[in-house]
Amino acid sequence: MAIWRVNRAVIFLLLGLFVASSGDGGSSSGDGQAAIDWVLKNGGYVHPALEYRDGGMFATAGIGNDTVLASVPKALAFPLNNRSLDDFTQAYAAARSDPSSFHYPYLSTLPTTCQNFACLTPSLDVFTVLGAKHAKIEAAMPVEASVVMSRWWGKVGLIPVLDLFNHAEATPTQFVKFSPFNSTYQLRSTRSYSAGDQVYNYYLPRNALTLYRMYGILDVGALEDCDTMRAMRRGDPVKRVACVAYAKDAVDSLIMVEEIKEAAERGDWTMVKGAAQWLE
Repeated sequence: MAIWRVNRAVIFLLLGLFVASSGDGGSSSGDGQAAIDWVLKNGGYVHPALEYRDGGMFATAGIGNDTVLASVPKALAFPLNNRSLDDFTQAYAAARSDPSSFHYPYLSTLPTTCQNFACLTPSLDVFTVLGAKHAKIEAAMPVEASVVMSRWWGKVGLIPVLDLFNHAEATPTQFVKFSPFNSTYQLRSTRSYSAGDQVYNYYLPRNALTLYRMYGILDVGALEDCDTMRAMRRGDPVKRVACVAYAKDAVDSLIMVEEIKEAAERGDWTMVKGAAQWLE
């Protein structure tokens, strides 16, 4: 079975190939070591055999299975507090620009360039016509929102250091958990690592469309459900034809005619066949 791993440096290379960025020219990967230093200073833990480099976390020596890789006190997380995307983004931007804010040392290390489709233009080489319409994320502060969205953890918010571990489909049991015993968020290894290995996290089950739309990850090992196969030019041809042919939501004949035109120009004959069957 193939192992699919994603490094943020590769993510941004792929984004550069397929979409036009509107970032502000700042860092795309942030200052990971400064975030680590802040967490350690405030009661957190990072395994001594881990280092941040090349956009990810790497082992500098052997790390055993079932070992705590990093532990971050709940108080260090920048909380979502059930806020909307725009409200949370505004709070993030305010704290990031205020040196007196408790979270400033962490937030100021985060990227300042566009991270997802809140500020990137979907490409019809990757998305279908329908997919491109739905890939765009509406936000009042697009670049800042993209940074927040690409790093937040469910209903928690932003968790420093734990957001430095890249995603891997190959480690589905290695993900962040909350420990009520000491009120910390922890990432524990589920395999052993050798010196030089990149150490990964698992961003929980998400289809390929969500991974690309939210995180910019073009992961060939991710789930390809009907939503993905209708929105992106990928997936098993037979299944994809059926998904397109029986599409119902937010689809009309004008879109399907446009789908055929754009798909034919790109050699996406699976979409052509599915859209033609839908029109019959």
